[in-house]
Amino acid sequence: MWCTRQYLSRYQKSHASHTATRILLNRSQNRSIRRVEIHFALSKLSPQVSRIPSKDTVDGPWVQPTVGEAQTAKRDAWKLLCELTSDADPSIANRARKIATDNLRAAIPWGAGSYTFDMLAELVSNWDEKELADLREQLDAAKKYEGPALQQDEALATALTQLRTETEAQTFHGRLMDVVGRWFPGDREIDGITQAGFSECIIGDTTTAYIEYREGNEATTPRKLSGLTKYGNITLKWGITDAMELYNWQKQVIGTGAEGARKNMSIVVVDEAGNDKARWDIVRAWPVRY
Repeated sequence: MWCTRQYLSRYQKSHASHTATRILLNRSQNRSIRRVEIHFALSKLSPQVSRIPSKDTVDGPWVQPTVGEAQTAKRDAWKLLCELTSDADPSIANRARKIATDNLRAAIPWGAGSYTFDMLAELVSNWDEKELADLREQLDAAKKYEGPALQQDEALATALTQLRTETEAQTFHGRLMDVVGRWFPGDREIDGITQAGFSECIIGDTTTAYIEYREGNEATTPRKLSGLTKYGNITLKWGITDAMELYNWQKQVIGTGAEGARKNMSIVVVDEAGNDKARWDIVRAWPVRY
């Protein structure tokens, strides 16, 4: 902590430099300890690159920084975050990439947009297809909603265009996903299965049976009551691929039955800009045909 305060004496008005310094000083040689320390530090770094004002008061209250100091602090925070996107520890790199993607547009109002985009353009070659797709989505949103800033700052517009070029989909699934839609695991698509877009989706009919009912003292016309509701199957079509996840899911059903193979999933349709336009959540699904 003494070393931290000695360094911070030059940046005592800057929350972001405070956090960045703390991460740098905590890079222990012990891999397990280092992982815990940096994950904790990333939780502190996240608000430093976002639009949300920092609430870090671990070392007491801070003096309000000037605009120039705040901009420098933002750049320092983004520089460190970008560095961590290439960390040797996958859990650290993946989390840093998600933080960078989720807060990408927040760098623009602070004058750190072109600086950040240029750094990321040199690093994204190691990102996976899902990470690149999410990054493209944020870049397209920035182009759509940050128009005034892009018109006023030529360097920013150039850096955004260059980064968008570096993240361009290179595979069939990546291109299909940008045009048709996304189907991804985890936070929004299908439990435990990594998959790209589909060229066609057919959602079966939902029907509710009716029951005619009449009591003896009622009029001669029977009433119609609702009965059982049935849901039709969902059909997803796509091109030839070397991915085996869906095939293995079907094999699991064949081998052990449907009960142990059920998964929650979502079908998300996006427009050309990558914005979600429609979504269907399906609970406890299992494949009947592959």
